[in-house]
Amino acid sequence: MRKMRKILSALMLTALLLSMNSVCYAEEDAFAEADKPVETAESEQTPPPEQTPVPEQTPAPEQTPPPEQTPEPTPPEEPILTLPTALEIDTENIYRGMDKAYKDGYIPTVKDGKVYVVLPLIPSSEVYGDKITVTPDFSGAGTTFVVSNYQKTVNLTEEKINNTEETRKLFYVDFELPLSASRANGTFPLIIKIKAYDKSGTPIDSQFTVYVNITDVPVEETPVFSGGGGSTPTAEPIVLISKCEITPEKAVSGEQFTMKLTLKNSLETKSVENMLVSVDTGNLQINIEDDSNVFQIKGIEKGGTTELEVHFSSDKSIPAGKYVVSFSFSYDSGQTLKLSSSGSVVVEIKQPANMELVMPKIPDKVNAGETLPLSFQVMNMGRDSMYNVRCEISGYGLLPVNTGYIGTMAAGTSSTAKIDLFIGSLLMSEDYTGSEKYGDTTGTVKLIYEDASGEEFCEERQFETTIGSPIITGTVASANPEAEEEAAASQWWISVLILLVVIAAVAAFVILRRRSIRHESARH
Repeated sequence: MRKMRKILSALMLTALLLSMNSVCYAEEDAFAEADKPVETAESEQTPPPEQTPVPEQTPAPEQTPPPEQTPEPTPPEEPILTLPTALEIDTENIYRGMDKAYKDGYIPTVKDGKVYVVLPLIPSSEVYGDKITVTPDFSGAGTTFVVSNYQKTVNLTEEKINNTEETRKLFYVDFELPLSASRANGTFPLIIKIKAYDKSGTPIDSQFTVYVNITDVPVEETPVFSGGGGSTPTAEPIVLISKCEITPEKAVSGEQFTMKLTLKNSLETKSVENMLVSVDTGNLQINIEDDSNVFQIKGIEKGGTTELEVHFSSDKSIPAGKYVVSFSFSYDSGQTLKLSSSGSVVVEIKQPANMELVMPKIPDKVNAGETLPLSFQVMNMGRDSMYNVRCEISGYGLLPVNTGYIGTMAAGTSSTAKIDLFIGSLLMSEDYTGSEKYGDTTGTVKLIYEDASGEEFCEERQFETTIGSPIITGTVASANPEAEEEAAASQWWISVLILLVVIAAVAAFVILRRRSIRHESARH
């Protein structure tokens, strides 16, 4: 670099000397011109030559406009995933005509030979025309109801809830159904079928099962004849369900579940023989996985018990809720009398949680002291609402300023969780056991949410990044002296060029000045 500066100095000195010499030669030429004699006779002026006419310019041919460029085809937009519209029972609230909510075991009212049914249905999204067609189906209830055409249209209305002035918009389905005179006591399924269309014209077909408990039919006692010729009524055994274990405890739609029943003979003095057990799910979306829905049991000892295991499965599209499975028992007592009894078990079926998390682009390298604004897209791809949805970030040196809280997400919706992530040093994390201040780290993103029953779920995603030292700005000594020396050399070059321009300007000024003096001397 020093040799370069010496060479540049020599060049600048040479240029300066050449400029001074040109000035001196210009002065000598000016004085020589001044010493020449001035001619007093005016010389005859030669007339200027005739100017040749300029030929007319041929106009330039019109330029052909460039062909229009065919616009590039616009890539098709990615289809937005939407879930079909569904109807579900409002199990939380009480409406007119109900004494309790569905979650608390609502049973239709039976009075004066009629049954009064209420079914509050909530749509997951818009229903075309805000109306549905409702039809009761008595196929599973035997001769319990007077069969007729009860189909009707139900509109979306505002209904009061829980005996207050608070309202909710839903389809309020209610029926007043007459009971048959040949009905029997027991629990019978009433299937209510729903037909409608969503806003895109897709059909909505749903069905719900409501269980009607008939207890108003009088029961005659059966006389038992003794060997002495007299007749005295005696108690007969009753088979009942004393215990039921459901595995898993909360069945999941689309999967299998098992009921393990403990059947008990209620009477300590008589045994039960030749028993048949009939199983009725009361819902076409709940299936029995065994070879038949009728099971044979040899007998139950006096006051004894026996076990029965039944396997079930449910369709993936079944709405989440509680469903009743009915059991009917027919058997003989010790006196070969034909007897019967019944029982039921409630099974809760839930839709599986299906939440998806879309990660943002996180830089491979960050610097301590930075704050990264991150946005996480969360989508509820399931059929049920999820609650307290939130995102959390953890990792050595990764210090989130806030939690990305979303809250409640309905089925088929999408939302964004925003987190400001402050980048610190690795030593700023309490559980960090290393000694390095900066370096590689692993971040963990947790998507946390709860279902309607309060069960919490957590899904984790990870990312890798490297934490570097903070970027400090200011007049601190540079860590790269060679770069500073090159910058100084470039500035010196600029100074040399400016000096050369100034010298050239001075030389031009002197030359022009001498010529002006020469012309002045020539006129005088």
